[in-house]
Amino acid sequence: MQKLLDFVSLLEVLISFVESLESLKNICIITSLKGAIIWIQLKEFVLLTDKFAKILFNTKVGQKYLTKLISLIIDTPVELLGQSFIPLNPHISVHPDVVSSEADLVYENGDIFVNLEINFHDSLKLNNKNQVYLHQLILRQVSSDKDYTNIKKVFQINLNGYDEFKRNEFIYRSKVIEEKYNIERYDNLEIIDINLYKLYEMDYNLVMEGTDELKKMLYLFVCDDNDLLVRLYEGDRFMKKVLKEANRLKVNIDDLLLYDKEEIKRDVYEAGVKRRNSIEIAIKLLKNQKYTFEEIADMTDLALYEVEKLKKQIDEGEI
Repeated sequence: MQKLLDFVSLLEVLISFVESLESLKNICIITSLKGAIIWIQLKEFVLLTDKFAKILFNTKVGQKYLTKLISLIIDTPVELLGQSFIPLNPHISVHPDVVSSEADLVYENGDIFVNLEINFHDSLKLNNKNQVYLHQLILRQVSSDKDYTNIKKVFQINLNGYDEFKRNEFIYRSKVIEEKYNIERYDNLEIIDINLYKLYEMDYNLVMEGTDELKKMLYLFVCDDNDLLVRLYEGDRFMKKVLKEANRLKVNIDDLLLYDKEEIKRDVYEAGVKRRNSIEIAIKLLKNQKYTFEEIADMTDLALYEVEKLKKQIDEGEI
């Protein structure tokens, strides 16, 4: 009897951990205590890869699509952007002792650089790599002393298959800000995170009937139902051309459309380890009783509701 109770207890702990992984958004969890079934599988979340984006953006209609996307994202009229964005070599290391840095997509247009990253899953390694890309694009502009007064602004646009800040927003804009007075320290750096998973989860009719042009244009990245896309872009001559071009390219490069499943599994495992550590730290901080729920959420990168749930489990003696 005791062995059975121990087994059930172990299952409950395991199921609790597995269910906590659902916040990773890219996996689906089915659990059953009675049947002792635990099933983890990748959700069918479509996210076009950087390889496909490069090919699409290098076509004539794709260049116009890219310019319009960036215009909407950085909130600058297309007319002010002037010429089309010029693709640059993604190898952006500026020092021989620095590990080779290959960004997804790098573009230059007049007075700005744009680094476009397509990120399927969150990880410490990926976040640090993206940070390196951003600063490498600043460093590569300085070859002499006079260049310090002519540094172009660098935008990093992250098209994410997850919610970077876990606040259920579609777009987050980050700059270097003085904390107390909220004053911008540098005006030549800006990171824009777009939560494509939120767009993926949105009701199709809300996207179709809405007035958000950016969401409609980016729906191409998260939807693999061509009939829905045809309906969405009905009456939009430009996006019809973009969809037609994307479909033409898909015929010959299906292997570039979706992220490799083994790569996704590695990312999910890495994120799972990170999350387990975050939960353990949050439990210790909650038991310490010196920090607010909001502070613990910020320190552990957990959502606020997750911290509140952990506190409830502690109070009820479950952990």
